[in-house]
Amino acid sequence: MGDEPGGGMMRDVVTLISGTAIAQVITVIATPVITRIYDPAAFGMYAVFLSLVSIVGAVACLRYENSIMLPESDDEAASLAALCLVILTATTALLAVVLWLFGGPVSLALNSPQLAPWLLLVPVAVFLTGLSLVLTFTTTRRRLFRLVSVSRMAGSGTTAAGQVGLGTLWQASAGGLVGSYILGLFVAVVTLGAEIRHVLRDLPRRAVSRASMAAGFRKYRNFPIYDTWSALLNTVSGQLPVLLFSSFFTAAVVGYYSVSLLVLWLPISLVSAAVGQVFYQRGAAAVQKGREALGALVGEISENLVLVSLFPAIAIVIAGREGFTLVFGPQWGEAGTFSQILAPWIFLIFITSPLSTIFAILGEQRTSLLFNVLSLGVRVAAIAGGAWFGDPVLAVLLFSLAGVACNGAMYAWLLRAVGLTLPVIRRPYLRYGALSLPFAAVIAGAKWVLALPAVPVVVITLACTGLYYLAARKYLP
Repeated sequence: MGDEPGGGMMRDVVTLISGTAIAQVITVIATPVITRIYDPAAFGMYAVFLSLVSIVGAVACLRYENSIMLPESDDEAASLAALCLVILTATTALLAVVLWLFGGPVSLALNSPQLAPWLLLVPVAVFLTGLSLVLTFTTTRRRLFRLVSVSRMAGSGTTAAGQVGLGTLWQASAGGLVGSYILGLFVAVVTLGAEIRHVLRDLPRRAVSRASMAAGFRKYRNFPIYDTWSALLNTVSGQLPVLLFSSFFTAAVVGYYSVSLLVLWLPISLVSAAVGQVFYQRGAAAVQKGREALGALVGEISENLVLVSLFPAIAIVIAGREGFTLVFGPQWGEAGTFSQILAPWIFLIFITSPLSTIFAILGEQRTSLLFNVLSLGVRVAAIAGGAWFGDPVLAVLLFSLAGVACNGAMYAWLLRAVGLTLPVIRRPYLRYGALSLPFAAVIAGAKWVLALPAVPVVVITLACTGLYYLAARKYLP
């Protein structure tokens, strides 16, 4: 299944991160401009659109795209990729019919009637999302990480440029945000597809047939039986606040939440996703040597993720509102408050997201499904509690606490599943928590003791973050 698993993992991660980092830098630079062009209500409708795409897109291939990494044979992997394309086409066709018939009632149920004309673009975005996943897993299997990186850079850069351009030259509405997003997906897919033909060209034509696809369908049936529902529940849990906020509160509240999540999600899309993609390839190979080898790999990755993310999460909890007000404008202060509340949950997602492929590696899709059923139930209850009191801040707080509890439980199970002991699990938290403490105290003192305004608080936070990483570099591999 490609190259040997030992050595070079960090090189592969850096390859993925480097190109993606350029795309994220473009996004970071463009976001303060975009938030001054589009109002929170436009972002709210855009967030609802993205939520629908995310929910359906997560299961558009019935999760068979994850199986592409697993076979020894490239011929079998090619058959699985073809199977994914057949399923994806059927899924998006069905979705298009449903939205054509019921788009109006759906938009009314979401309290976003202005979104109705854009709902017909949801199947287009879902198809491009699914196609991108199939191509990404195929290239990752071959360790063509540079190509994946370039694709992400091209897609994200196109989206950001389009949103700024359309909002400035045309009109600052949800349509500009939606259209630019779809254009970015298209560019990312074209970038992958233009090169992947070289990977597939040498495969014999007999490698892909109805019989081979049917065999793959049966062999990896645990993915649609368990992983599809698990992914659907997990995605619904993540997108639930957007849909419920849209139903219970104003579009502006949805905009505040979506922008806070957009900013907090950047490190996950940049670092955590890249680590997870490389880990899946490495972990699938390591488990063939035994669970002990997989455990050693997981322990190393887990510690490095904690090192990278613990202090930034603490800093956001303390100074998130000041950062959002300064960078995005005074009207986005509420989004900063949301970011402070969501930071602990996002921290755990950053840690657990790359490791969640352990479920697939160990064939534990049923356990993953159980975790996601539990998570969905707890998060629904949390949002309902906040909506009952008519308080969006309380709803976000309860949702974040529910996420911390559910992701924390899953994290503990994953580490125990690969044989890691409690001292090994807690070591990075004790080490990097102690390292973070003095820097966090400086930020807290500047904000609450000295009562400094936003600009110096943000400057001090950035300086402390840099000093933390300088102090932590001796622990880097």
